[in-house]
Amino acid sequence: MNNLVMYLQTLKDEIMENPDTPRRVTFSRAQVEAARTAFSRMVRRGEMRLHRLCELTGDDIFDRNYARQSVVIGQRGTESV
Repeated sequence: MNNLVMYLQTLKDEIMENPDTPRRVTFSRAQVEAARTAFSRMVRRGEMRLHRLCELTGDDIFDRNYARQSVVIGQRGTESV
């Protein structure tokens, strides 16, 4: 994911310096798949941390037992790149 962001940042900087120069943006299939994998991992990690934060907040707010239910629905597209 970082490589993709760095590539796009470099390209943006080049475009800003010479806006009239034609550019071609290219990605390999491997780069796209690596970015997808990294993004999915990042989202899952963020969701896990959010659920843990909710659990800790509930523990702190409520003096009695409480029920927490997390429902996560996800779908990955089947489109080809």
